[in-house]
Amino acid sequence: MVRRLKFVKSIVNVIDEDRENKMRKVRNIIIIILIVVAAFFYAHIEKNTLVYDKNVDNSQYIATGITDRIEQTFVCKEETLDGFRSKCQVVGNVADMKIQYSLVNMKTGEIEAEGIADAAEIKNSKFYFFEFDTVKNCKGNTYKAVLVNEKADKENGIGFFFQPKTEKETSLAVKGDNITGTMVIKTVTDKFDIETFIVLLVFVLYVVVFIRFLYKLFK
Repeated sequence: MVRRLKFVKSIVNVIDEDRENKMRKVRNIIIIILIVVAAFFYAHIEKNTLVYDKNVDNSQYIATGITDRIEQTFVCKEETLDGFRSKCQVVGNVADMKIQYSLVNMKTGEIEAEGIADAAEIKNSKFYFFEFDTVKNCKGNTYKAVLVNEKADKENGIGFFFQPKTEKETSLAVKGDNITGTMVIKTVTDKFDIETFIVLLVFVLYVVVFIRFLYKLFK
């Protein structure tokens, strides 16, 4: 009788151990899936591509002062565009003003994206994000970013900053006149960055391996 009880108990222990191992595997699989999903979402970034030269010291930036229209052409380096960031100047009271902005394809002359920004939300000497719906098949195309300052007058309105030299394959026009310089502007692309994804996964793997090593070392 005692032998039978021991045999039954050993079978139960084996079953429990097998069940525990299966649960551990399922738990590990779920954790791995969650980590991969989290890394996937984390790797979706806003990539900013500078039209101007980052090596030009910002002390050399020139403010346009209040201007009713500014246009900057550039060649797009990304497959898609979701907007652009421009360094702005706020002069006087802009509470009731709007900024109309658009993205013009220089080859076709078509406006591929546009929007309206509330001037009151723009901060002086800060970059403002002029956002629009995603434009595709952009890489290699020449575009013109156009910003129109509605209701601006001599004392109140929005201006923009530009650097004193003209970058390759760009042109700048203020109030309809071409000038030497390049607007302090960045194109924005929402994209999945594979490099960020891989680096994050490798980092998580390193942490897991290190923790397991410490666990075995002090066990």
